[in-house]
Amino acid sequence: MTAQTDLFDAMVADVITLTARPDLDAETALAVRTATNNAHLSDAYARDCRTVSVQLPLTTYVTQLDIPTLFPRMRGLNRVQLLDQYYVPITLSTDEQLRIIELGDLYDSFGSLRDNVAYLAGEKLNIRTFLQGYGFLVTYFLAPNVRRDVYDSWIAQLYPDAILYWAASIVLDTNGNEAKAAKYMAMTQQVHIPFLKSSFLLGELR
Repeated sequence: MTAQTDLFDAMVADVITLTARPDLDAETALAVRTATNNAHLSDAYARDCRTVSVQLPLTTYVTQLDIPTLFPRMRGLNRVQLLDQYYVPITLSTDEQLRIIELGDLYDSFGSLRDNVAYLAGEKLNIRTFLQGYGFLVTYFLAPNVRRDVYDSWIAQLYPDAILYWAASIVLDTNGNEAKAAKYMAMTQQVHIPFLKSSFLLGELR
């Protein structure tokens, strides 16, 4: 047993307590994985961010970075910064900073390619800069590890109710207890997720 499997098993046991359905252990485990993903995807939590420094062999204005290799489990970009020859972020004015855009916004109103932008396309992070850089500091949002053997969720550790009641609702809804499922889902959406956001959305306590 590991800390990951212990945490996952404890979550499953708590959901079974809520549903009173120990016969549905496989369905409950699946519901815990689904609810964990749902809770983390409910907003852009600072605790889901990771920052990676990527060094380039040659300076360039146009770069493609492989997401599965360099940024595993990426679900969204937060910030991309250009690095100098010492691999230190280059200080730019607000107007000069790299902007994260959607693929459909790559061309301006004149049909020209935008510069100083970063965008996702398929499994690539594409970056176009007006300065040559030696690398990038990329901050991105992670999807959680939800498999039992690698289960890793700060929400499960710090505020598990947001996951537990969501998972219980899934189990009950798919097994004929719609009324109780609706009650648990209402608690999740009206109480637990708002509390999660108000308590953990910002990195700074106010």
